[in-house]
Amino acid sequence: TQTTVDDDGSPIRDPDSSSYVATLEPVEHFGTLIYAEALRRGSAKATEVVILGDGATWIWNLAKLHFPGATHIVDLYHAREHLSDLAKLLAPELGEERASWLAKRKDELDDGDIPAILAA
Repeated sequence: TQTTVDDDGSPIRDPDSSSYVATLEPVEHFGTLIYAEALRRGSAKATEVVILGDGATWIWNLAKLHFPGATHIVDLYHAREHLSDLAKLLAPELGEERASWLAKRKDELDDGDIPAILAA
């Protein structure tokens, strides 16, 4: 949760703002639990809701159902993993350039240059 900004206008993470939700129940029940937790944490007053996930379809489906209008972001670890998977699929086309192609895409990802990745 971020409710304040520093002198440069960058968000400051609120202390003690992490919470966790877990269940062994079906995914539909998990969606209800995360929605309830988000409400408890004040999501109804939020100016922006962001869903961070690994890119799995079920996560985005829950996000769309319970948080329409939220921004969906794949976490950096999994985004890099997805790029590695893509490089493997493109191996026949990339040939010996695969490693350098992947390194360049990861640098672009780290820089937030998503348009460059899509153009590649």
